[in-house]
Amino acid sequence: MFEKKENKKEKEFLALLRKSYNSIKKKDFSEAVALYNKIDSKYKALPIKCKTEKIKQDIQILRSELTLYLRINEAYIHSEEGNMDRLKQELDSIHNSLYDLDATEDTQPLIDYVSNHYKFFLDVYSYKSSQEEFTKRYKKIEKLTENNKVSEARKEFSQLIILSKKLSEYIDEDEQEAQYAKLKGLFREISMKTLITKATRKVHPIKPRKEVLTKVETPPREPEPKSSVSHEFKDEYQELHKLLKKGDLAAAEDLCKRL
Repeated sequence: MFEKKENKKEKEFLALLRKSYNSIKKKDFSEAVALYNKIDSKYKALPIKCKTEKIKQDIQILRSELTLYLRINEAYIHSEEGNMDRLKQELDSIHNSLYDLDATEDTQPLIDYVSNHYKFFLDVYSYKSSQEEFTKRYKKIEKLTENNKVSEARKEFSQLIILSKKLSEYIDEDEQEAQYAKLKGLFREISMKTLITKATRKVHPIKPRKEVLTKVETPPREPEPKSSVSHEFKDEYQELHKLLKKGDLAAAEDLCKRL
């Protein structure tokens, strides 16, 4: 009689296990998660002799698969809340779990589901992170420009071009136009500050050495040649202006590196 009860418990457990995997095959992952609690209870109620290594392994694999599905839900929550640090942590865990999961007929639907959502949330993370970095670097360049640190500002601007190029993959044409306007305005400020800085920079001539016996007359200073900085930088600005307007961020980046 006890043996029949044991067989019944084992059959009920295995039936639930099969039902859970069928749910995964049908991509009904919510159903599979709901079944897991019942499966766990049935497993705990099994006699020790029924808890074979094979069954233990099946339970462990199912738990790993369903945890992977639940991590996608967590990624969605972090994305909605704008918590990029937690989203990154979740994406790293998903990536590692996917790598460890063997592709079989039973697991392939889940792997496909998780892989597609992983790519989506990775794009979300890349966009949000690039957007935050763009704003942060933009403000940094504004401050450098205000403080007349134009050389540093120009170096930072080349990095801003790279971020702009990356962001353009995720935004529509209107947002791209707004971003272009910000870049153009910022570059204009850097250009003007550069011209003012170079125009007001003074060259201090070396004082003639005083002779003890002979008085040396200092020759009159020749007028300094007019600087061509204004003309050169104006050409550079016009060229960058055209590149940004065309959306050729790669060429704009190269130009910034030569400035």
